[in-house]
Amino acid sequence: MENIDNTNSLRHLKQNSQAGNIFATFQLYEIYANPPKTNFHLKELTDEKNKYFQECVDFLEALIQKDSIQDLSPKNRFVLKSLVLKDIKKFHSCKMEFENDLTVIIGENGSGKTTILECIAKILTWIAKNLIKEKANGSPVTYDEIRNKAKDFGEIQAKFLFGGQQCSGSLAKAVKGVAEKKDSSVGELKYLANIWRVINSQHLINLPVFIFYSAKRFILNPKSTTANATKQKNRFDVYSDCLKDSNELVHFKDWFISLNKKGINISSASTNKELKQKIELFLQQDDQNEDDLLMLLEERRNIKKLNLNTEKSTDKIKEIEIVQKAITLCIPKIKDIYVDISSGIDEIYVQLDNKKLNINQLSDGQRIFLGLVADLTYRLIILNPKLENPLNGQGIVLVDEIEAHLHPQWQQEILVNLTKTFPNIQFIVTTHSPQVLSTVYKQQIRQLIESDEGTFITKKPELQTRGVMSSDILERIMGTSSIPDVKEYKALNKLHQYIQEDKYNTVVAQDLLKELKEHFGDEHPEIFNCEKLIEIRELIAKINPDKI
Repeated sequence: MENIDNTNSLRHLKQNSQAGNIFATFQLYEIYANPPKTNFHLKELTDEKNKYFQECVDFLEALIQKDSIQDLSPKNRFVLKSLVLKDIKKFHSCKMEFENDLTVIIGENGSGKTTILECIAKILTWIAKNLIKEKANGSPVTYDEIRNKAKDFGEIQAKFLFGGQQCSGSLAKAVKGVAEKKDSSVGELKYLANIWRVINSQHLINLPVFIFYSAKRFILNPKSTTANATKQKNRFDVYSDCLKDSNELVHFKDWFISLNKKGINISSASTNKELKQKIELFLQQDDQNEDDLLMLLEERRNIKKLNLNTEKSTDKIKEIEIVQKAITLCIPKIKDIYVDISSGIDEIYVQLDNKKLNINQLSDGQRIFLGLVADLTYRLIILNPKLENPLNGQGIVLVDEIEAHLHPQWQQEILVNLTKTFPNIQFIVTTHSPQVLSTVYKQQIRQLIESDEGTFITKKPELQTRGVMSSDILERIMGTSSIPDVKEYKALNKLHQYIQEDKYNTVVAQDLLKELKEHFGDEHPEIFNCEKLIEIRELIAKINPDKI
């Protein structure tokens, strides 16, 4: 009998599979699931098919444990390693490499930071769309995205790692009128999505999250979503439009209200105890009323109905607690988030600094950031039903202008809190904020610098940034003086010069000091500093006049 193992290609696949290659393992599963017409024993084929299917499941479900079961995390993470752009928008050429946990992109306005994120999102659509259905098309490169001076084609290339195994893809489009066309190469990306989708269709697995929070993101339509809240959504709906360039973060609101509706009627031990006490009192009565007995029986029936939904309701309550945990970890000033139905309308409230506020009463920055955290948590819960703590789920999250509308104090906390709360997410973000950079290690920063026309390099800062004053980062990393170049600043420098030259008693110096006091005020630190410097110079003149 012909043996299925008697080919070099199969032997090669099996060697790669034994080395832990998920692509080879899945290909073997497909071969044994749909073998060529030949004389194979059905049992042999079935056994081999089941063996490779299980190996795929084991790879996709592999977890590593940290301190406790709550910290179980995906072992084989999917991360973006590098991106290359050729004649895309303003870039003639640009290559950028990414950290597994966090990469922060900085650069002047118009340097192309947003373009980098949009290109990553475009590549990821070919995975997200094929997770939903087979042979789907993601977003292509368009003519408008090709650089005006391009001679042949525009191209986006991306390399990923999945459990240490490389997976790559490219999107390309030829310039109008050129002789040869340029094809995209998305086969590996679609095949990866195929692995996740096929395995999940037969065995529920956790799936990665992909999301692009653009600078156009906004949160929560103030109108009630009661009608939408009760709709049952498909798990794969979270991949629909998850990478478009504008996201209204409304999914969370509908879902959170729905959770509260399903979790509100949960039976408890105290409810059963109260009924038992009522029955005992009834039995002790000499004159037992028939109406009272009927009421007790009805109450007992209602409690039995509640008990049937206890397990399901408990799951919903757990999901509510996960959302509350994520939000309070990321936004320490918020102590709670919950649904209030007292007005007859489903409304979400937060406890902020001991104040009860409707989410629509929060500032734009607070609502947008809360919405981002809540939306990401919602997606992780939906996509990770088998993780004890869905916040440990994996994926790639893109955020443009992460500091948008946030107070500087929140800017200093945002990335620290996000990476702690979502430890297995690969965050790729852009920022203009020195407050954000003061919490980021220098190796996590990529500065976009134009070296020649359209040719960009990405540079890591030479100086450490984490723990540094934001004013120093503004000057040393971002090339901007921490003090604006205005006439008052120049006047201060001039007065300091007079003091150093012991000309502080001259008429011009005294007039300058008077002008500065009128601007800053007598108690301002800058005025206090100047007067202290004058006192020191006067003291030196008294002690050692020859030195002056």
